[in-house]
Amino acid sequence: MVRPREFDEGQVLEAAVRRFRRHGVARTSIRDLETATGLTNGSIYNSFGGKDGLLAAALAHYAGIGAERRRAHFERTPGIQGLETLFVSLLDAPDCDTSGCLITNVAVELGGDPGRPEVAGEMAALTAEFRRQLERDLAADRVEAAAARLLMLYQGLLVLIRARHPRAACETAIADEFRALRDLATRECDART
Repeated sequence: MVRPREFDEGQVLEAAVRRFRRHGVARTSIRDLETATGLTNGSIYNSFGGKDGLLAAALAHYAGIGAERRRAHFERTPGIQGLETLFVSLLDAPDCDTSGCLITNVAVELGGDPGRPEVAGEMAALTAEFRRQLERDLAADRVEAAAARLLMLYQGLLVLIRARHPRAACETAIADEFRALRDLATRECDART
């Protein structure tokens, strides 16, 4: 018979997210995760299958929170305007401090590790969301390239924020990209009328 978990999984995942964000995957040991989460080595293995399983669960947890935030954001402000405000919000987001974004950090640290489908899944989810928002304002044949550029800008900004790149330079990059997107949308609208 399986014993029920005697811990709050959400709290454990939040603690693991904080540890992995601040120190990376390679510099986080099982002992570090025990200290961070309050779980024993045995509980980590029994509940998550070890460090890798806890990382996978932490990535999924983190991605889920990000998806909920984006969904709420786009309900308030859809389309290109909503995308721009999302990008600007990265510069002030409390969870995008110098610890960086967990998804981005793991992508940079582990590269194209095929054992990290959560990273590829989150990149695909971001691109799909960018595509959905762009479809409101751009012609269908422009959406894919624009969504790919936005993914690159988004991830690049998250790396630069972690590296403490000057805010003004990040603001300029965002403003330039979205000015170009609004200009393209206006030209397409004018061509249709």
